[in-house]
Amino acid sequence: MRKFNFIFWLFTLLISIFSLPLFIFDDRFHLTYYFLIVIVLFGVNIFLKRADKALIKSINQIYIFECDPLKYFHKYQAYLKKCFVSKNALIMLKNTEALVNLDAGNITHAKTILDTLVDQEPTFNNLTKFWYYKAWIHYLEEQNEIKKMEVLINKQKELLNFLPPSVRPQFEANYNSLVARYYVKNGIYLDNAEMFYSDILRGNYPKINIVTSVFYLGVISFKQGKYELAAERFRSVKRSANKLYISEKAEKYLDLIEQKTALLNNE
Repeated sequence: MRKFNFIFWLFTLLISIFSLPLFIFDDRFHLTYYFLIVIVLFGVNIFLKRADKALIKSINQIYIFECDPLKYFHKYQAYLKKCFVSKNALIMLKNTEALVNLDAGNITHAKTILDTLVDQEPTFNNLTKFWYYKAWIHYLEEQNEIKKMEVLINKQKELLNFLPPSVRPQFEANYNSLVARYYVKNGIYLDNAEMFYSDILRGNYPKINIVTSVFYLGVISFKQGKYELAAERFRSVKRSANKLYISEKAEKYLDLIEQKTALLNNE
């Protein structure tokens, strides 16, 4: 909650409680005015709450629809500066900073951020651990550390058993996404990974999920030797990924495909 919203809510509560005796016992004040004042104050609180939700939604859209991770984080960080933030929220902010830097291609900086959280990991709750491991898995993927990816994915699988039922579907979806990334990176169960990413394309997902899925489908096609299909998918990523690092990676794959195609044509 933003500080101003909380202060105004507290002001509304205090006015509602401590002014009531005045309107009840003092004939100069009609009780109707009290209810009008309370209704207006609570109405303003509802407006502020809705405006806050709309602001958060607009900030999130920078990431998931505009595909601009660093712009999103700067806006989100500025928003949090106006809020009361818990210790756990600050940890999650660090984790988010690592993830957006990975998505932006700032791999070394992301690693530096994650390293600052290593000593605190034993104190993390299960939800925070899950997101922390996710960030590390994304980093390890960039470093081709397949075995370490597998270790953390298995830890995430164990954590799923201890998560509240209300949030488990969201975390299971994230887990399945990371497993699919692991399959693609390791070059195993590519049919399963292809099915996972194809299902996302058929669903109602934000642009970042669609573009990322197309990228991994391109990698799968490349590994299967379907270079024409892979090139088509990578060109689609280039057109849509905006500031995401997968745009640069798609360009590198297109260069590789061009080289492989040239070699095949020369044979």
